[in-house]
Amino acid sequence: MLVKRHELPLPCKLMRALTWCRIRHPLLQGASQAFCLKKIRDILSSSMASCKPDFSLIIPVYNVEEYLPECLDSVLAQTFGNFELLAVDDGSTDNSPAILEQYAAQDARIRLLQQENAGPSAARNAGVAAARGEYCLFVDSDDVVHPQLLEICHHLLTKHGADFIGFNYMPIAPHEGLPNCHYELSSLRYHLSRNPYPLLSQRHRHRISLMTHDTCYRTSLAKKHPFIEGIIYEDYPHTVCLLRDVNLVISTQYRLYGYTRRPGSLMHKRITADSIADYRYGLLSIFAAYWYKLRDFRIINRTVYPEYLKQIGNAIFRSGAGDGEKAGMLSEFRDLLLELDRFGLLHWRGHKLRRYFAYRKLLRTERAALRSLIPYLSKVFH
Repeated sequence: MLVKRHELPLPCKLMRALTWCRIRHPLLQGASQAFCLKKIRDILSSSMASCKPDFSLIIPVYNVEEYLPECLDSVLAQTFGNFELLAVDDGSTDNSPAILEQYAAQDARIRLLQQENAGPSAARNAGVAAARGEYCLFVDSDDVVHPQLLEICHHLLTKHGADFIGFNYMPIAPHEGLPNCHYELSSLRYHLSRNPYPLLSQRHRHRISLMTHDTCYRTSLAKKHPFIEGIIYEDYPHTVCLLRDVNLVISTQYRLYGYTRRPGSLMHKRITADSIADYRYGLLSIFAAYWYKLRDFRIINRTVYPEYLKQIGNAIFRSGAGDGEKAGMLSEFRDLLLELDRFGLLHWRGHKLRRYFAYRKLLRTERAALRSLIPYLSKVFH
């Protein structure tokens, strides 16, 4: 697979430097313009690699040779150039490592890390440990980003001295890309808040996403709050827990991230009883992090927990599983609800009443009779 070389911009000052070098420099006299450009680009790339970057973009990579070049091209096309790209090869068995090496040979801002296959959480943690940027972002290796993503984040974060910014995403088809639009920095619309927890509600006008790829925050926060390894749906507990140490949050609804919907991706795998156990671990991790901050946790319990439980219910009844398998997943779901109820975490506030009554009915039903609830619950969840 051929990969196009990333072309660095060539402003007027660089053209003047090129002309001067070809005339005055003894080693470059009479050299071709392409040769001189290569030398100047090598110097610029080395200089950018030696200074501390403003951003560290961390990309876990696992068997995505079809989508990886588009992802890397979208990052390297950023209008803001002071960043490093940390690509963490999570034990790929396809051509992904070769593609990464080819890109790294062409741009000094790309750093490669390799590990045995351990999952995206472990890959992100490895990237965070090696990150040198003031802020970090996470990009999935089959997705793309808007060319102004870093420019907008840098402008708003430095203007207000914020710790965290949340933006929006756009679902896209494979190889589709984001719409080509330009945003004026002087007219950006955004929201500032020192209390981020109400923004976690999906009904809030200035909501922030709990997905990792829709946020940018200080690298020190990511180092303090690592991803939980060995589970899926790790975004929720990670994002919620690091907000505990954030002083100022920025929220903007511009779609700066392209989320590729493709079969076979981790997010499109069918839910299982083990998946529900991962949800359970995430919810209890949030409770463990906030149990002593009761005021904040009350808001989280009305925003994050209802969304979490709704996703589980919807996933069970969208899975296409048979009644027997659904009954098994409902049993795991019931155990989760029982544990939340035991800690006083299953409260009606934040839930739609029909869903809250469904949870209560599920709790009152014996494990052996869960199959009989499937027709009723299928009308509640979809």
